[in-house]
Order: sequence, then C-alpha cells, then structure tokens
Amino acid sequence: MVEELGDEARVIARKYFSEPPSMEQKADKIPVTQADRNIEVALVGSTRRAFPEHSIVGEEFGEQSASSVQTSADRFTWIVDPVDGTGSFAVGNPLFGTLIGVLRNGAPWIGAVEMPVLGERWVGSPTGSFLNGRQTSTSECAELANARLCTTSPDIFDAEGRKAFDRVVSQVALRRYGGDCYNYALLATGRVDLVVEAGL
Repeated sequence: MVEELGDEARVIARKYFSEPPSMEQKADKIPVTQADRNIEVALVGSTRRAFPEHSIVGEEFGEQSASSVQTSADRFTWIVDPVDGTGSFAVGNPLFGTLIGVLRNGAPWIGAVEMPVLGERWVGSPTGSFLNGRQTSTSECAELANARLCTTSPDIFDAEGRKAFDRVVSQVALRRYGGDCYNYALLATGRVDLVVEAGL
C-alpha cells in the first residue's frame, strides 16, 4: 500500500510542480500550498478506504481516528507529510518529497520517502531499506574527518545550537546545505554520512 500511495503522491505533485504554486503561511509561519492539501486529502482517502480501522495523522489536517473498530490485535497509525520541503517546492527546486510512515503498536514499522520529480522512492521496513526496489545501506564512515554532512540550513539553529553545529562542521570533509527530506534518503543510501538538524 505504501508503494501505491507513493505513486498517487507523485502524480499530484508533478501536476502542481509544473505551475508556479501560490504559497501561504500557516500560523506557525511554515509555508503551505494547495499541493500540500490535495496530496494529503488523496492519501488519507486511499488509506481510509483500504484500512478503515487504522488511524491517520496528516501534516495539514491532523489526526483522524479510525472510521471502524480495529479488528486485529495490532494497532496501526499512518503518518503523512504530503510535501516535506514546501519552500523548495514553491521555488521550483525538485528536492521536496512526500513522507509516509506506519506505526505498529506505537513503534515505527514502515517508512517511505517519495521524491516525485526525481522519480526516486525509498522504502524502509523490517526487511531493509530499498531505493526503487534495490536494497541500500548506510555508509561505513567512522571518522568525522572523512564524513559528508548535510543540513537543511544553518539558520535553523539557535545561538547555542549554531556553536555546536560549527564545531562539528569544522571537522568534516564535506558539507552541503538544502535538501530537506532528501538528505535522509541520501543517508539511507550511504551517499551522506551525517544529517544534522534542530527542532525535529
């Protein structure tokens, strides 16, 4: 089902990405577009039809309780972030994605990062991590001096956090800014050794 939701998100995101989106700001100053809302509505609807007894939590519309009584001993909750990296999406940068997660009895069970414009999808589960069906693994880098580090932006850190970040950055081999959720996908593939963020 995660793959089907990724396919659905890809189609909608690409449709909106071809046109400059109108962007608004939510109360917490985080940007939102109509693509965010429409992708979430579509994915929640598909999940609800397939699993009416599961709970769903969306970035834009919050938690939706199960529409029927759960019949299995396990409890499942779906988590949907329709556009992670809305700022990137709004300026035409393809490094945004749709995030889909499934909790089983409150613990992470399945997760997916769908990169609609790039045509890449990572799916992680108890059987491993896969990029477009091919198994991936994290890097074996064990030394900061050899590490490749990514962060969305140094602006996300407060004064104390920025000092700590600068100490780490001064020791790594390579640093890159931007990327949002794509950084974590690259981490799962071993292309990146560290992702350093704040406030997540």
